[in-house]
Amino acid sequence: MYLVIYYVPATLFGWYALYDKEWVPGVVVPGASGDTRNCWRDLWNQNNDYTSVKMYYMFSLGYALQSLVFLIIRKHRRDFIEMAFHHALEVFLIVYSWAYGYVRIGTLVLALHDVGDVFVNVMRCTNEVRLVKTSIFLLISTIITWIWYRLWVFPGWVIHSTMFEAYGILINQDNTLHSEGYYFFNFMLCGLLALHWFWFYMFLKIAYHALFLSKVDDEVDVVVSEAEGHHHKHH
Repeated sequence: MYLVIYYVPATLFGWYALYDKEWVPGVVVPGASGDTRNCWRDLWNQNNDYTSVKMYYMFSLGYALQSLVFLIIRKHRRDFIEMAFHHALEVFLIVYSWAYGYVRIGTLVLALHDVGDVFVNVMRCTNEVRLVKTSIFLLISTIITWIWYRLWVFPGWVIHSTMFEAYGILINQDNTLHSEGYYFFNFMLCGLLALHWFWFYMFLKIAYHALFLSKVDDEVDVVVSEAEGHHHKHH
């Protein structure tokens, strides 16, 4: 329940902070009508853009840091290595994008990731009260949002923007610092996309077991355990 209380306001606040910004497209935030090419204007001043954006960034960084700390101090889990890599990558990307002035594109990455976490945490709550059919429905909802936001919009809009739209600005100008940042930032985002595909495969395997092998009760527990792994779940 704690994570539902976190992710619902986090998602809504992110939408509120971003819906009227010139760099936010409607595929990321409902009601937005921006252009991702605007992510690459005024790079060194982006961390001073808007107070609401700064709050959203710092809020997300605080949660990412405490997720990493809790993972380390808790007992080891079977997916500890994957989760340690995921949390460390998340913290690093937030700090790195802030330091390099890639704040606008960073807000799109944050907004994309918050939405899906709402579904998986509501699923946790329904599983705890043994609402199996509801949990399966929420699993399917999670898979749908995962496909849209993390496997379609994330590479199709965010990574496309960082690789191609940013190229002319960051590479063709005499800006060595941002040239180095361009390659490294894209490498890290592609690593995050690879994790998305890995966990998507896990979700599909779990859904198959639950729907076609009649392992509903057991698989709902597995769904919660696996989903906890990718979505920073801890008590």
